[in-house]
Amino acid sequence: MADLLKLIAVEAKLFGYTALTMVALSLSIALLMVGGWLFAGVALVMVLANLSVFSLTGALLAVALLHLVLAALVFWRLVFITRDLTFRESRASMDNLLTHARTLVDRSLEE
Repeated sequence: MADLLKLIAVEAKLFGYTALTMVALSLSIALLMVGGWLFAGVALVMVLANLSVFSLTGALLAVALLHLVLAALVFWRLVFITRDLTFRESRASMDNLLTHARTLVDRSLEE
């Protein structure tokens, strides 16, 4: 029994270490990606302003608009992908639950 408890303690310690390492590395990757995206945006603004295609303000607005369009496209794709993630039985169960709740509310209002 003592050996089993030791094994559980060692496994829990390794799991905790691995989980914390994965979270820390994921946060580092996320920060590096955001930083890269920001610097790429700044570089694009500088290129547009230096080529005299836009003024500095115009370049900033163009890049901001580009980011908004990209965000809208990503959001649209996310909605498209997640549209059918629920199962038919789950939707039917939710519909039954809502119908039951409406019936209870209607009964309470009638009384």
